[in-house]
Amino acid sequence: MGSWVRDSSLSNNQTLLAHEQLHFDIAELFARKIRYRIAQCMRSGCNAWAPELSKEIKCLLQEREELNAAFDQEAWADPSLPPVYKWQAVVQHELTLLAPYKSKAATGELHGCTGNGNGNGNGK
Repeated sequence: MGSWVRDSSLSNNQTLLAHEQLHFDIAELFARKIRYRIAQCMRSGCNAWAPELSKEIKCLLQEREELNAAFDQEAWADPSLPPVYKWQAVVQHELTLLAPYKSKAATGELHGCTGNGNGNGNGK
């Protein structure tokens, strides 16, 4: 059974892996942006489940899709010059800036929260 990749050379596999890793990194970047926004909302005392925050999260998810599409468009425009390294630098810089939000522990106060925005997790 063959791979869907026509050129299975080592360099092509490494390029493809770097490309897919960047999609993963973009997903992580937007997960951190969402965690940051939730934590910011909770610190200010707003309802973490408010429609306004939900709308912001939907916008961030749309932005993620657009960024992935822009990356793919640039990557496939001229496969002989993979833009992965340029994109990696930008995404890694943003990931570094949002490092405190790299796990759900950053918004751990949401666990069990009823959405009243008080952050104590017991809904009271």
